[in-house]
Amino acid sequence: MKITHGGDIYRNKIRLDFSVNTNPLGCPGEVRDALREAMERIGVYPDLMQTRVREALAKLHGLEPEEVLPGNGASELILAVVRSVRPKRVLLTAPSFYGYERAAAGDAGCEIRWHQLREEDGFQLKEEFLSDLTPDTDLCFLCNPNNPTGVEIEEGLLGRIIDRCEEQGIALVVDECFFELAAKASSVLPRIRDCRGLYVLKAFTKLLAVPGVRLGYLLSTKENIRGPEGMLPEWNLSVFAEAAAISGCRVLQDGSYAERTRQLIEEERRFLTGELERLSIRVIPGCANYLFLHSEKDLYRRLLERGILIRDCEGFHGLAKGYYRLAVRTHAENETLIRTLREVL
Repeated sequence: MKITHGGDIYRNKIRLDFSVNTNPLGCPGEVRDALREAMERIGVYPDLMQTRVREALAKLHGLEPEEVLPGNGASELILAVVRSVRPKRVLLTAPSFYGYERAAAGDAGCEIRWHQLREEDGFQLKEEFLSDLTPDTDLCFLCNPNNPTGVEIEEGLLGRIIDRCEEQGIALVVDECFFELAAKASSVLPRIRDCRGLYVLKAFTKLLAVPGVRLGYLLSTKENIRGPEGMLPEWNLSVFAEAAAISGCRVLQDGSYAERTRQLIEEERRFLTGELERLSIRVIPGCANYLFLHSEKDLYRRLLERGILIRDCEGFHGLAKGYYRLAVRTHAENETLIRTLREVL
């Protein structure tokens, strides 16, 4: 199996993992406690109706429980949307998250059309994207801020994209899994009730630093939720995912945890950007909790030899060799990365 994601610590000797973009604050203590308590429930099935989880997520976002669909990570929900919509043509940007391509490619008879983001534009999505939203397009995926570039979609353009999809009858999934960790991106969540085909994808994976728990969720109208819901297996959430979701919503309810996270990320983004540029490594401007880089030198191999893992982005559709993504970690970890780069370059 070809590894198409970061976090491959199982086949490498790693002391620091910068390839996975989780919250540098780590998992909140309340969530860790809830996960420990969930051990007492491993002898029973999870709630088939996911009642408490849906209620907690709905309260967090000001929605109704029927407008929430929890999943075993965002990846499961991406696949569920594709199977529900049954598209003949899917529009994707390049580069972007591989999971959209994988889900669409696995749907028999589905054609993938690509919109290439240009380096000369700073990998920013531009107005010309609207012309690709044609009546024969069935489904479109957008990531905001984008992965791996960390670039956000301009708010006005994003609104026009939603309007265009509504006019053309195109289902639109906006992936906001990194939204709460970003400084400037704008959410499309307020528009889900006035757009027939709009889905918003979120996850606690990055924000609560719980990738091992597998917890994502889809937000849309009640009518839209029914389709992907029917594509999921029963009991797709473990008792641990239930516990993480409910306790995580309590942690996030007042917004202070997310704000503290964003402040740390902004400070460390500035630090890393300055230090990397002093090493003649080009940093593409973005707003997420990771940096998108270009270097003529093999940063991946040189750092791996020193036990530090970053994401080599050569495998992303539309990217050539020399592009890398690295997470914003704690200041001490970031200092270790910079010190190691000085030694190996």
